[in-house]
Amino acid sequence: MSRSSHVRSIAAAYAGKKVWITGASSGIGAAFLDLLGAADIETIASAPESECEKIDAATYPSVRVLPFDLTDRQSIHGVVSGAWKLFGSVDVLINNAGISQRSYFAETDPAVLERVLDINLMGTMWLTQAVVKRMIERRTGRIVTISSYAAWVPVPQRTAYSAAKAALIAMNDALRPELLDHGVGVTVVVPGAVRTAISVNAVTRDGSPHARLDPNQAAGMAPEECAYRILRGAAAGRRQITLAVPPRLFFARIVRRLAPGLFDRIISRARVT
Repeated sequence: MSRSSHVRSIAAAYAGKKVWITGASSGIGAAFLDLLGAADIETIASAPESECEKIDAATYPSVRVLPFDLTDRQSIHGVVSGAWKLFGSVDVLINNAGISQRSYFAETDPAVLERVLDINLMGTMWLTQAVVKRMIERRTGRIVTISSYAAWVPVPQRTAYSAAKAALIAMNDALRPELLDHGVGVTVVVPGAVRTAISVNAVTRDGSPHARLDPNQAAGMAPEECAYRILRGAAAGRRQITLAVPPRLFFARIVRRLAPGLFDRIISRARVT
């Protein structure tokens, strides 16, 4: 489908909805914003204040920028109140913010491990809880959370990242039945390789950027196509969306399930990028 077809499809699927995106300054988050903005959907774009200059909200009158630090637990409820004031409500929360890791567990500064967990897991949990409470009151809404195939195929030098992404799947799977009778839906997204800079921005053992592009990501699905499929799947009420999985990742998951010892030996020799 062409971009114009994608935009028309999203405009129809999200007409009258208010959407909030975290991690909106780059990658899949920026692609979400571009599609929703072009479709004239009222959208809140969030990222840390230092990243918000990358968000081109001026292009789309329906977009509002709401800077905040996902790891600042004390600010979450105030930020959620601010989001509600912008458009009166939030119908769809897209938990997209995240940071990856490239460092051996034993060599990594504990503060770096904590940061990876805070951004990918704890901050997402705090924000989701605050938003869910308001959605329950309105008896409507949907939580969309971006996990990763690294939750199912964990590899060396991504210990904290894989742990956080696996926990996100479990958290949302447990949350879904809790919300079943409250009119709030839950969608978990498990992408494989998407053409973003997440490996470039991944933190190393001392917190500095990895600054290298993973070849699998370089050859991965375009963020625009990924964002479109996620938005369509969430609008259709899908509980889980798995996409952008190259054959080697798909087969790695099968090997891990059927022959975990063999998987460990193979993956221990894998070249990490």
